[in-house]
Amino acid sequence: SIKQKIYSGVDSGIVPALIEYIKIPSLSPAYDPEWNSNGLMQQAASILINYLESLNIKNFTHEIIQEEGQPDLFFGVVEATDPSMGTVLMYGHMDKQPHMEGWMEGTGPTQPTIIDGKLYGRGGADDGYAIPACGLIIKTMQDLEIPHGRIVIVGENEEESGSSNLMN
Repeated sequence: SIKQKIYSGVDSGIVPALIEYIKIPSLSPAYDPEWNSNGLMQQAASILINYLESLNIKNFTHEIIQEEGQPDLFFGVVEATDPSMGTVLMYGHMDKQPHMEGWMEGTGPTQPTIIDGKLYGRGGADDGYAIPACGLIIKTMQDLEIPHGRIVIVGENEEESGSSNLMN
């Protein structure tokens, strides 16, 4: 069933990817003056993008849009199996809020921890899961031969800083 495939994919693929993503101490540009030179944002994003690539989604192409002085933007397209269904935009962001204090004992912003089936760590829920979840949903639809329109996936790296370059 769809539900079983999704749950299985979350447990076997998305959670392990998020664990690695949480370990990277990347921050949104407003909170990291070295964001453009330390490579942390690219490391974190590459974990999510590598997961997408591992799914072998049919008719999927993507690129990283890089412009001087602006955070990278992920842009992907999955061609339609049924063009009459139009186009759907799937959006997520890959940047993270500041690490902050006040984490429960045994947890921390870059210390991924699972407690009672819940994953703790900075960026796992807001919004690191979004890009992998988009991929898992699309792959599940394709595996079950569920028709879909064209799908555009956008992943930005400055949502937590106001998305000032998203439309540029």
